[in-house]
Amino acid sequence: MKYYHSNSKRQQHSNNLLEFVLIMCSCVILSSCALGEWVGYKMSRSYIKSISDIKYEDISDMKKAFRTDGYYAQEERDRSTAKGHEYIMIFYNDGTYSFHYINSPVEPKDSIDIGNYIIPSDAIFNNGEYFGMYRIDSDTVYVNKYRRDLFAGLEMRKNKFHIIDNETLVLCYDEDPQLVYKNETAKWDRNVKYVFKPAILPKPRDKFVKKKKWMWKNESDWERYMHK
Repeated sequence: MKYYHSNSKRQQHSNNLLEFVLIMCSCVILSSCALGEWVGYKMSRSYIKSISDIKYEDISDMKKAFRTDGYYAQEERDRSTAKGHEYIMIFYNDGTYSFHYINSPVEPKDSIDIGNYIIPSDAIFNNGEYFGMYRIDSDTVYVNKYRRDLFAGLEMRKNKFHIIDNETLVLCYDEDPQLVYKNETAKWDRNVKYVFKPAILPKPRDKFVKKKKWMWKNESDWERYMHK
């Protein structure tokens, strides 16, 4: 009996040791992946900065061919919903842009505060929110939008919309420069209609854009903003 008991203890010790080794190996692997992501982030951020072709400048006084006093939602809701969520775009009057998930459905009304329906990003992992700038050229709207989280780092998407009328935009082009950087297919032609919805807009969460000097068209404007 003593011999059997001793073998059992020895086996338990071996199992505990094996479990410890497996845990340590997992930690090393995860740390290596995190480091790899961080290095990739640093590289891709430099690349993204080099191809950022829309710089912020206040265009509040510009007459626009589409409404900016509400949000835009995809016309075919079943194509934009995920687990009861819907994504929306906000083109702020000053030239900043944001992209969010909201709890749907929302009955569009002038009195609806859409900020109460926006699903905030997790503190560590971004759930899909983007922030950026837009530029208007004739009947076309160009967007550079960005997001970041702990592991993915800085990400960027480029969109192009045709202005159909003052309440209708059609997404006709979508590009992921990060995948282009990695030599992967990342440019897609689209034909997705977005329609205007009246609402009270949340205060722009534009610090992500405006605190970065390289995102401004004029460095002097950035300096004035930072010294407010």
